[in-house]
Amino acid sequence: MKRVILSILALALFVCSAKAQLLYKISGNGLSKPSYIVGTFHLAPATIIDEIPGAREALNSVEQVCGEIDLLGAIAPEYLEQIYVRGLLPFSLRIDDVLSESEMARLNAYMREKFGADFTDEEVYEAMSMMRPSDLVSSFTNMVFAESIPNYEEGNFMDVYFQSEAQRQGKECIALETIEFQMEMLHGPIIMKEECEQLMFIVDQTEIFEQCVRLMVEGYYSQNLRRLARAMVAISGNEEESFDDVMVVSRNNNWIEQMPRIMAEKSTLFYVGAAHLPKKCGMIRLLRRAGYKVTPVKNKKQVS
Repeated sequence: MKRVILSILALALFVCSAKAQLLYKISGNGLSKPSYIVGTFHLAPATIIDEIPGAREALNSVEQVCGEIDLLGAIAPEYLEQIYVRGLLPFSLRIDDVLSESEMARLNAYMREKFGADFTDEEVYEAMSMMRPSDLVSSFTNMVFAESIPNYEEGNFMDVYFQSEAQRQGKECIALETIEFQMEMLHGPIIMKEECEQLMFIVDQTEIFEQCVRLMVEGYYSQNLRRLARAMVAISGNEEESFDDVMVVSRNNNWIEQMPRIMAEKSTLFYVGAAHLPKKCGMIRLLRRAGYKVTPVKNKKQVS
């Protein structure tokens, strides 16, 4: 975990020379109407959309929207049950079976400080002790984000808004990935040692972890995609190339195969995680390599 700490410290000193963009217009290469791609922050409230010049106008102008997955479909009972099952430890194990006594003591101390209860509480133990370390990581991380994001509102997230507002307007809503694919990606094979290390990093390096979360939020709200991307790599605990390979590169390559057909059929607003936009492997460069003109939207007048 020393590498993670160094990455976060370096990130705190990193200054981007200019603000990046979140919304881009896609035109040319035979398109009869422009499409758009906007980088989102999945836990950001819907109100952030009004701070992205042209985002609401782009949503109103297109014939359909396309997200990573069908977010409204993902809350159907059958998928929620699958997510719950995938988040459990195997073989009826409990969290104190996979952590040492010392690690459990530190985890309990962290939970008491942050939430006022821990695994020594019978109700907490019964409710949470079967969770995989990775799911505890997700729960703790989301709580820290909720404290760090301005005007955070549970459930009223920007990605959900794009889909629900498009539905309200009678527009088609499609997705680049299936719900099953994302469940497999986020709840794939258990590598217990790595999951426990990630959990104990949050417990033992709380201040550094929370600083990294704040830097991610600040990176997005300042529309500084390079800073956001570096913060996401640092918080994942992986090398940058490894993080990109798993979470960005292969998925971006799959998306660029689909997008030409989607845009040719109907003008589309794509809304995907902002980490998918920058760098050589990002969607902006991939779209340009595919022959499209991709231009930053600076104001709503650029939306046609």
